[in-house]
Amino acid sequence: MTPETRRRLLDLLVPFSPVLVYVADPGAVMVMETVAAAVPAVTGPWFADGWAAANLKRPFHPADTLPAFLDGVRGGAVLLGSQVAFARTRGILRDCRARGVPTIFLFDHWKNFAAHFVPTADEPGGPVLPDIIGVPDAAAAELLRADFARHGLTPDQTPPLAVTGHPAVEAACARIRAIPAADTAALRRSWGAEGKPLVLLLLDPVERGGANDPGYGWEDIMNWLEPRAGALSPDARILVKPHPRQPPERVAAALDRWRRAGLDAALVTGGDTEALIAAADAVWGITTVALVTALGVGKRVCSFQIGRNAVGVLDSNPHIEPFTVTGAPSPR
Repeated sequence: MTPETRRRLLDLLVPFSPVLVYVADPGAVMVMETVAAAVPAVTGPWFADGWAAANLKRPFHPADTLPAFLDGVRGGAVLLGSQVAFARTRGILRDCRARGVPTIFLFDHWKNFAAHFVPTADEPGGPVLPDIIGVPDAAAAELLRADFARHGLTPDQTPPLAVTGHPAVEAACARIRAIPAADTAALRRSWGAEGKPLVLLLLDPVERGGANDPGYGWEDIMNWLEPRAGALSPDARILVKPHPRQPPERVAAALDRWRRAGLDAALVTGGDTEALIAAADAVWGITTVALVTALGVGKRVCSFQIGRNAVGVLDSNPHIEPFTVTGAPSPR
């Protein structure tokens, strides 16, 4: 991360000791791991839910044991980040509030601001907010305020906002720039892309249906690209990488159709996303934060949000919006 981001995080976290960490989704894990490596104040135990409970590489406690730990916290705080199980976030915030433990929420994206804190119609109680909110940049702060207003939250209900930078994106950009050219060339050869363009498609696990339907799902994007990808990047080798929360088997089935249509495409189920970004000539995606990382290292990017609706507009962000394709939905 940049020295300025580190300084801002130090200012935010040093007043608290210990700083406990709660994580669930991959984006939050990336942010918290970067923060913990750079900010000595993050010394407390980690608590994991959801995807993180199955994939975290460091010692942690099950998330349902957090309330017992909170009873002994004096002078500390809980640091937590974004996840798609919004009700679970509100539950953690309520547990902390009931025990008088401050909470600091770091956003790793430019969307779903109020959804973490405002309950659904069938959920008892009012909004539950952290004590401090950190956002990646000034654009995210503006989007948060607008989203809060749409959900009936007034400015005096908004906790203090800290523009922290995006530690995970900044750290990823630095690592990508440091990858030797020889390693990048070897990776391209290993994927059969020597002498031809290499496109990396990074998927999101977005599905159709429900109140948060953005007007498209990841399968809609794959279907739309099937007859068009060849024209968008002629003669390219296309590597398709599912999101960590996405079943690769479903993506593999879509890729079978791509190959039958004549596309030179392969499924990537492991490997280092940063190394793949370094090796790619272009990075495609939907709304993944990895597109922001790719932009940060000078890659050509394209965000496919085909047929998006008003909800889908809110899922985008100012960084990828200039590179967004919203074209006509696929007839499939």
